[in-house]
Amino acid sequence: MNKDKQVDVFIIGSGLSGLYAALLLSKIGLSIHIIDNNNHEDEPDKILLLAPRCIQLLNQLDLLDLLLEKGTRHWKLDIYSQGTLVESLKSFETNNPFNYSLSIQKSVVCDALKEQLASLDIFTQPEELIKIQEEGHYKFVYLKNNQVWKSQVILIENDVTNIVRQSLAALPVIQTNTQSVKGFSIIKRDQDTLYIIGHHQKAYITFEHRPSWSKASIDDEIPIHLALKYIKSTLEPFQIEFGQAESYVKWKGEQKASELFEYDQRYFFIGPSSQVSSPRGFMDITLYLEAVQNLCWKLALHFHHCASPNLLETFEEEIRTKSVETVYASGIWLESIMNASHLSIRDITYQLNRQKDCFTGHSPYPPNALNHMAFPCEFSTADSETVSSFQFEAPPDEQPSPQPATAGCLAPDGKLKPYSLLQLLLMAASNTKPKVTSKQAQSPPIVSPHPAQRKRSNSTNSTLSQLFSVFQKGTQKKRNSTTAAHQTNTRAMSNERWKSIKPNYSQLIDRLHHFNPQGTKFTLLVFCGSLFTSEPLSRFMKRLTSPLSVLYQYNTHHRQRPAGHHHQRSSSSLPLYHPEEHAVNQQDMFSILFISNSTKQEATHYLHTTPPSIVHSTFPYGLDKIFLDHDQQCYKAYGVTSVPEVIVIRPDGYIGTRLGYDYDALCMYLTLFLTTEASAAAVVAAHYD
Repeated sequence: MNKDKQVDVFIIGSGLSGLYAALLLSKIGLSIHIIDNNNHEDEPDKILLLAPRCIQLLNQLDLLDLLLEKGTRHWKLDIYSQGTLVESLKSFETNNPFNYSLSIQKSVVCDALKEQLASLDIFTQPEELIKIQEEGHYKFVYLKNNQVWKSQVILIENDVTNIVRQSLAALPVIQTNTQSVKGFSIIKRDQDTLYIIGHHQKAYITFEHRPSWSKASIDDEIPIHLALKYIKSTLEPFQIEFGQAESYVKWKGEQKASELFEYDQRYFFIGPSSQVSSPRGFMDITLYLEAVQNLCWKLALHFHHCASPNLLETFEEEIRTKSVETVYASGIWLESIMNASHLSIRDITYQLNRQKDCFTGHSPYPPNALNHMAFPCEFSTADSETVSSFQFEAPPDEQPSPQPATAGCLAPDGKLKPYSLLQLLLMAASNTKPKVTSKQAQSPPIVSPHPAQRKRSNSTNSTLSQLFSVFQKGTQKKRNSTTAAHQTNTRAMSNERWKSIKPNYSQLIDRLHHFNPQGTKFTLLVFCGSLFTSEPLSRFMKRLTSPLSVLYQYNTHHRQRPAGHHHQRSSSSLPLYHPEEHAVNQQDMFSILFISNSTKQEATHYLHTTPPSIVHSTFPYGLDKIFLDHDQQCYKAYGVTSVPEVIVIRPDGYIGTRLGYDYDALCMYLTLFLTTEASAAAVVAAHYD
């Protein structure tokens, strides 16, 4: 068989989920082939309402600028009753920078994904699947053009819709005296309801066909002029005139989840093949992208022989939980806006507020091996509990307080000072250097030190000089390495550039993504408290950086792929300071960041007075990994008290577990779903027996 026809992952379907999966897997380093026999050009261009979580995921692919340019942001959900605005819900408010939803044409997002795939020389092939035949660990995919592809994993995306409910899409608004068709709104009048997304001078309107107003059977086609008349009557007393409708389609308001999300850890169902909810293009899109994100990093560890057999099993469990939740939330959403004539506006508002996690895409995963609770979990874990949590309830007098950032929850964002400890060191060191003459080699301009800093003792200057010298050497090593292009975060900032920084904070979510750009690393987020209480942290880091450390047992750097795989490996960052040879390579699977609640003045004093050996033993991965909290916002967001904590964040951005400076507990957690290098060797050997 032709070796060129072998890939790691074969993808059937080039919808949004298929394209997103193809791009993520390619960036991770896996080979893919994607086919689609459907001609999507004849389909009406659907409108998507992207939740904050969707925007966050697409931003990681550098698509945010395009989304903001082509999309329309919606900050609230307006509810109108009898022609009066009665409520504005901040349904998309989150604790991260993306606290809004965004309406955008599906074609815009798909075209952007196709463009990025094209830059990787990957294109969707218009091929038709004939059959799939299994031989050992491989699947042989037979196509109508007589090609046969050999693959270990197959992703199936399917987009089949049924017809009952009607949707009126893309109506150009010619003239109107109401704002309800320009935003994200629910319009209610007696028994009738409209669901409207205003986008770029167009209104995407969804309504339910009722024989009471159409005087036709539920299965009959409704003429568009009759639908327009119904819309105008529901909007009264407001006046509105529409232009030519671009599309007019009907669909079934069904809510269903697949009984099969994966089979044999080789077949995975994504997109509409796994779950369908109404209205389309809303909560379902969040689930589609989240499922792909959940699957791809687990496949990456699987192909690099780092995953224990039960890691891929968690995909079924976690996505099924989110799917059930989405189905019930979507059902109540439709019930609230379409059939809830018996509900008061207060009842509807309460039900919609209870679904906020589904609006934002921040609903948690259930406890399992990945989401390991060190203390009792408060959110539901069983399907029955998930179902009951979305039943109608009488609204309480007060809304419950938000839950803390526990295992299974999406890692919250917070604000940090806009500099690392390395940048503070470089600034302080530059302030102690003598000015050069015009005949000397020019260095970056030096700002005169603060008067209080001019009378430092010789010992203080000596300590700072030694520390700067060591880290300067570390920086020089990195500049000489082949990965220098990826190490911009450790380069010295000139004083002019420092002054040009306008915000006085940076976002934690951006820092996490910077050190995990491919979405395949676990992040150890160490809340270390004061920099001066470093002895417990130093003991913890000593075990963590030991040659026998659990981090090095799971290191994928030296593991071999099966024969026939020649994928370019992404380079990972090198630590700034190398106390021992074994700590030279930043682990492929782990990123370690530190957040201190010390002030800038305290941090500067720490650098001036602490012996370099102490600094190095406490923070062996480099000062560019140490950040200062901004007004204690990160500590509050994560609920960290005076006790230092290590929070393990999964590659997809969810919290895995929380623990103290407990190395043994960290080892126990990782062994629940990862395979050591020795065990992986046995797995590879068995694979070829």
